[in-house]
Amino acid sequence: MVQCKKCKLFLSVNKDEVLRCKGECNGVFHKKCVKNIKQFLQKNYCEECAKGTLSVLSPRTVESEQYEDCSEPTVETLINQNSPKSMEDLLRDVNKKLQIVHKMDKDLEDIKNSVSFYAEKYQEMIEFKQQAEKKIKSMEQHQIYLEKCNKALEERVIVLEQKEKKKTLR
Repeated sequence: MVQCKKCKLFLSVNKDEVLRCKGECNGVFHKKCVKNIKQFLQKNYCEECAKGTLSVLSPRTVESEQYEDCSEPTVETLINQNSPKSMEDLLRDVNKKLQIVHKMDKDLEDIKNSVSFYAEKYQEMIEFKQQAEKKIKSMEQHQIYLEKCNKALEERVIVLEQKEKKKTLR
């Protein structure tokens, strides 16, 4: 589950409501939780990363570091290597890989939708639990009040019974 870094509530992964920091913290925020939203949208960094409390790497350097060791050759390198494969073979290979990427993209979208659904349900359950706890606390206080009233009435009945016994004895 993904939580807003500011308010700690769970997020539904909806692109319209969520902002992601591109800095080192990789924090996720509700749009309403970001103070200076214009600055955030321009720089894609949260206040902490923008102030420099976290060492900020540009997204390009992070990406280049992550993909330097990538063993998959690009189309240009395959063509430039004068490989014995024909262009049709290269296109078939590229199409196969694109189909795999497309399938992975669909699967990822399904996963995002599922996580979003469960995040919303989890948030609803938390709210329901909080409401139930408030209701239980209220009922416990009402029970204590009723017990005190009952005890007071029992004492009054005892006093009245004693007065009635005194009258009958005379």
